[in-house]
Amino acid sequence: MSVEKSNAGSSGGQKLSAVDLFLGILVIMLFLDSGTSASALGVSTVTWYLILGVFFFLPLGLITAELGAAYPADGGLYHWVKISLGADNASRTVWYYWANLAVWVASAAIFIMDVISETAAQLFGIEISFVVYLLLSVALCWVYVIMANQPREESTRSRNLGGIAKLSVCGALVFCAVVYLVKTGGQPATAFHASDFKPTIGTAFAFFPALIYNILGFEAISSIGGNHIKDPGRDLPRMIVIALAVMVLIYMLISVCICVVTPWQEIDIINGIPNCFLTTFDGTFGTVLYVLVVLVFLYTLLMQGPAWLQASGFMSIESAANYELPAYFGKTTRKGAPLGSNVLMGVVATVLILAYGLITIFAGNGASELFWTLFSFTSLIFFIPFLFCLLAFIRLRTIDRETPRPYRFPGSDAFGKGVAVFLMLVILFTMMLFFWVPGQPIDVISSVTLGIGFVLCVILGEVFNINRRRKEKAGK
Repeated sequence: MSVEKSNAGSSGGQKLSAVDLFLGILVIMLFLDSGTSASALGVSTVTWYLILGVFFFLPLGLITAELGAAYPADGGLYHWVKISLGADNASRTVWYYWANLAVWVASAAIFIMDVISETAAQLFGIEISFVVYLLLSVALCWVYVIMANQPREESTRSRNLGGIAKLSVCGALVFCAVVYLVKTGGQPATAFHASDFKPTIGTAFAFFPALIYNILGFEAISSIGGNHIKDPGRDLPRMIVIALAVMVLIYMLISVCICVVTPWQEIDIINGIPNCFLTTFDGTFGTVLYVLVVLVFLYTLLMQGPAWLQASGFMSIESAANYELPAYFGKTTRKGAPLGSNVLMGVVATVLILAYGLITIFAGNGASELFWTLFSFTSLIFFIPFLFCLLAFIRLRTIDRETPRPYRFPGSDAFGKGVAVFLMLVILFTMMLFFWVPGQPIDVISSVTLGIGFVLCVILGEVFNINRRRKEKAGK
């Protein structure tokens, strides 16, 4: 039995080359800020990245490569779920993906403002007022929206520059660590012992979700590229494997290099990378390097947001065309960029930032912490589309043996399906850790707040499905 093929999207226009795919994956999935926060946990993260790279990220990436190569279509993940698991699950997949990113845009803008605020205070002694901080955060959200509305060719160039910028920051950090070791006669700021690299299960539970979250998103480049990938059968698997190896290596290097220059207990999770240059290089030269690195670092943060918005936006266009999301989600610019989805994300992010500001101003930081707990539900729901992705892989391997697979996940059908089930169990376990970390007491308030946000998101998604069925029944 073969499944319905998609004719969505145009196959004309500029095609994404292997280099475009590689740099696009890097700009989407390589979060330098997350690498900094992981380094604050010590060098055991190096070992965990190796373990997860081999047993989780690589098989997930290769499964995604098979789907993208066999079923190239605008909407990517949406299309794979639609043809295998039906319209209801396709609608849920797109909605959870979109809702996560709508809230993530607000937190990403706030993080950029944190970098700017800390840099201004450290270099010039300037304290940015909270109101200005909030207004600039809102402005950054709309910068994301504007950039995400670029035509496909222009956004490809922007992603490529963002990928190059990320590689440049990482190369500069390695150089900085080497210079520091030369200056100190080979003595790192953090003592490195073999036992420090030993992965401990108890400690890992606390930051396992962050490590998994750092390298999810292989499907995004397929959603953006759709029918516009030059040779998906050859290039997708190659570039996914190469990009994955580069990302895991970079995350490990970030952890090691920052620990070389900074005692791990003193690592600043916001400006941890730029601060290394102030520590290593003296006087004006160190300050100039610090400023340059901050500027390039901020540029990388700006580039990754629009790529994520476009991945969600192209899925939303396909979903709205089939009444699975409200029609406004499907509105596009004259050149085909996902206008409606992006604008709605900007609106949601603006409301969330202003709500955070009002809560903090009138109720204090204690209440604002609850608000940020609600924010964290986005990370939780972001895992759900990957469950659908793996279910789609299993289902398509079962019902569709006729479609040519230019790339095929290694091994037999039974092995491939078994790996997919294992990956699903890892994701489900990771989702549980948001509510309870074994060996630690349950934070009832945070868990309840997180649960409320999750349930509300699920309910709204089901409302969209009910509306779709009503429209289909009415013959619209």
